[in-house]
Amino acid sequence: MNLNRVAESVKLYHMTFENGCDTVFSTMSRKFLLFDFDGVFTDTFHEAYSITKLLRPSLTHEGFRDLFMGNIYEEMASQDKVETPEVVRHSEDEFFVKYFELTKNLGFISGMKDAVLALSETHHLSVISSASSVIIKEMFERENVAHYFTDILGSDTETNKTKKIQMVFDKYGASAENSLFITDTVGDIREARKLNVDSIAVTWGYHGAERLWTAKPAALVNTPTELLQIIQNR
Repeated sequence: MNLNRVAESVKLYHMTFENGCDTVFSTMSRKFLLFDFDGVFTDTFHEAYSITKLLRPSLTHEGFRDLFMGNIYEEMASQDKVETPEVVRHSEDEFFVKYFELTKNLGFISGMKDAVLALSETHHLSVISSASSVIIKEMFERENVAHYFTDILGSDTETNKTKKIQMVFDKYGASAENSLFITDTVGDIREARKLNVDSIAVTWGYHGAERLWTAKPAALVNTPTELLQIIQNR
């Protein structure tokens, strides 16, 4: 896999996003689905935890999960007593190098590809993630689903997910009323709620059902089939 080639393709994604495109008129009649990546499409918890623990030796499994009760970069910035989340983001380059090596052979959660294929027929799909856009797009290309997503906004675009959701709204003229965020963490639900966006929480990711219910998502699903059904029935 050529990381430089993937990086260039991600730059094109960002250029298209910044400049606007002709897809605006064709997506206005569709509802908008905003997906988190880690824990939704693929199970990366143990890989991400093991790498983070190398950088933060005292970190426990539960302590790692706690970081996702808010924005991961803001939580780490607070712990590290640095001024901005961007300082943490730039220090995470070592993390993403190791992350790619440990996750490059991972695939989708069973059923997620089928859900993407079905939802792409009726919805506008974007990714709002704290991971690297390059790594997300590389996995999407392996799974042959990259072309179903108009925007992949990772931490290299912006660390704040509320701001990234607003970017999608501004680009397409979307709103909270015709959008849903699909995620596996309390922090994401809270970030989406700042724009009044409802979230569907999946229980196969970083946070289990008990934690997720504390954030009051619009729905909680246990399988990709349930996710597909509940979106199609809304």
